[in-house]
Amino acid sequence: MINTNTNMVESNSAEEKKQQGNAEFKKGNHSAAIRLYSEALEIQPSENILSNRAASYIAIKEYKRALDDCKAAIRINPEFARVYKRLFQAHLALGNIEEAKEALSQAVALNPNDTTNKKD
Repeated sequence: MINTNTNMVESNSAEEKKQQGNAEFKKGNHSAAIRLYSEALEIQPSENILSNRAASYIAIKEYKRALDDCKAAIRINPEFARVYKRLFQAHLALGNIEEAKEALSQAVALNPNDTTNKKD
């Protein structure tokens, strides 16, 4: 029972760190967001937090780190459409056109109603 309570505390703590990271991201404080997302990931790895950190890496043009986070998120949940959009952005920025096309195709397949896919 103590372990269950500990896990719940850790989960809430990871969620709190993620929310703090989201707030910093929205302010444009990408380095602070990366730090907070990294702290959240130490508590509880998740595809959402990895995807958010990838977005922060993309914002500061650290595309290879973004790719690593996207790939890790996909290993956790290969059905998470948003991470494929981030993967697309990172590959495109690195000039990996074929990989970018594949990632965008996967994003469309998983979430065909996302109107931003058509723009991309």
